[in-house]
Amino acid sequence: MKTLIVNGSPRKNGETASMINFAVSLLNGEYRFVNTYYADISPCTDCRSCREGYGCAIDDEMTELYEYIIKCNNVIFASPLYFSQYTGTFLSFMSRLQMLCTQKYIRRQPVDIVPKKGLVLLNGGGSTVNTLGAEQTTRILMKEFNCKDYKIVCFKGSDRGHAMDDKRIISDIKAGVDILNNE
Repeated sequence: MKTLIVNGSPRKNGETASMINFAVSLLNGEYRFVNTYYADISPCTDCRSCREGYGCAIDDEMTELYEYIIKCNNVIFASPLYFSQYTGTFLSFMSRLQMLCTQKYIRRQPVDIVPKKGLVLLNGGGSTVNTLGAEQTTRILMKEFNCKDYKIVCFKGSDRGHAMDDKRIISDIKAGVDILNNE
């Protein structure tokens, strides 16, 4: 079993990282980890090169990720919430999925993305944390990743505590990883 883990947090030891680390400690199989803040992944420039043929004109780390995205069994997306949304670098990573969508919707060429299961780990501070934007983005992202079964876990208290001190978060992450581990 292969899992792609995409972390949209700039903080290497923050709440997002602690939730990812806990999930990984329970995860079966191999995984590939990408931190969008430190990876060499540029956003889509809408050059439309992918309309001419399969592939992206930008040659960076995303080039090697496309095959892993297509073949992996699971995805874990993790990000702090900035204005109710994934971070900018996570959204830049997402924009590069345009190449796969162009193949499917514009060129009408099959992209045989293995059916996946998913886990989304979000966190935000403040009493007014709103997840609606991130949840809508998640629905779109999961559809494009051919992911029908997924769980969203959101820690709404990073300004006043730690996710791994919250029994509900621990239980929810365990339930999410159970989805991933269940073949």
